[in-house]
Amino acid sequence: MTREARRWFLPLVAIGLLQVGFVLLYKSVSARKRTSSRSQPLRVGEVAPPLAAVRGDGSPSTFAQIGGGPVLVHFWATWCEPCRKELPSLLAFGKLTDGVPVIAVSVDDDWDSIRGFFEGGVPENVVRAASAAHAAYGGSMLPDSYLLDGERRLVARFEGARDWDAPTFRAQLGRLVHGK
Repeated sequence: MTREARRWFLPLVAIGLLQVGFVLLYKSVSARKRTSSRSQPLRVGEVAPPLAAVRGDGSPSTFAQIGGGPVLVHFWATWCEPCRKELPSLLAFGKLTDGVPVIAVSVDDDWDSIRGFFEGGVPENVVRAASAAHAAYGGSMLPDSYLLDGERRLVARFEGARDWDAPTFRAQLGRLVHGK
């Protein structure tokens, strides 16, 4: 190799590697856009996407198993500090509401984290789904809750942590569900 060729060899290789990197980055971003089902959050009145989740025993969890009434779908994760603080009161709230089941959808990568959070005894209304399930609702932050009516249309969305024990919030939710 001549001295002139050696001088240009490394810069040309570097430029080639940069081009390959940009192509791979472009393909990765465009593939992610194609697999994301929503770019905007679910809007009031829109039908929620089906929930593809799994229970702790490995069985699937679907809306059909809940019945035709309203449901509160709550996305959370064990690594989310506000979620960790809020979840116990949310699950207690779910036991007290008039026919409004709560589905707590963890977006954790595995059941070990969830079982550890509950110290082994995972409540039956806690399910796990890929983060794509949350993205399908247009969600981008945790915790994130969606109140759906019997036809699975969005009635209200609650972004961020809530005080599920607050009487004013319970009254607001009662008005949304029962129109009272």
